Amino acid sequence: MLDDSTEDWLANAINVIGACPEVREPQPVPPVLPPTVTKEDRVAEKYSGEAYCVKCKAKREFEGDVVVNDKGTKMAKGKCHVCGTTLNRILGKA
Repeated sequence: MLDDSTEDWLANAINVIGACPEVREPQPVPPVLPPTVTKEDRVAEKYSGEAYCVKCKAKREFEGDVVVNDKGTKMAKGKCHVCGTTLNRILGKA
């Protein structure tokens, strides 16, 4: 059993709550996607120099394309003219 002042307070609180505008649910934040990098964007220039061939176990002269990997490192990729193995030379950060 509630006394009269408590009942009045409760009725007033219900009226106030009922008069409030609807509470909106928070909108989900869309995920931030990394920019798409195409193969044409990655191949920026040509490289001519030496790289170590792991199959021949020797340094070989090669010519190849400079590409940027997913981590942002510039690499020169080409073929060994003796055995045909892919040669990689790390050139540093892009």
